[in-house]
Amino acid sequence: MPFSEIPNIDLIPAKNLIGIYATMSLGTNVTQALFSEFMPRRHEIKGMVNESVIDLKIYDRTYFKQFDPSRKFQKWACVEVDHTSTIPFGMDQFYLPGGLYARFEHGGGDNAIFRYIFEQWIPNSDFGLDTRPHFDEILIATDKRRTLEFIHIPITAKL
Repeated sequence: MPFSEIPNIDLIPAKNLIGIYATMSLGTNVTQALFSEFMPRRHEIKGMVNESVIDLKIYDRTYFKQFDPSRKFQKWACVEVDHTSTIPFGMDQFYLPGGLYARFEHGGGDNAIFRYIFEQWIPNSDFGLDTRPHFDEILIATDKRRTLEFIHIPITAKL
């Protein structure tokens, strides 16, 4: 399987992020255009905490109640920065609140992991889906030929 079935449960601290964003749906996915615009400009950002790139998704509170590929959400292409960073022209800042996340390791490509997370892992776990943003941390290898992705799903303990 190209992903880990058992996630790490991590308490993630708050993060300051800088990048660009777009409103989209699964049916009108503009992820490639968003990252094509961001990646060449990411080095304009001073105070980056590391070289990871973050794919952040902000869904409204009812987004996961019923699947609808036309439902809109906000997607960010961004990096984590320290608190002293200035925002380059044409970019914005986002404050990601900290909290509990299920972290799945993913080799990229196959999106079957999301079906597994939402249809199998969450319903059978001790956790429920929280309403904080979801994010994928993309670690780019120095040889640029491969990447490692960590999918972070916001969770809360089931009552």
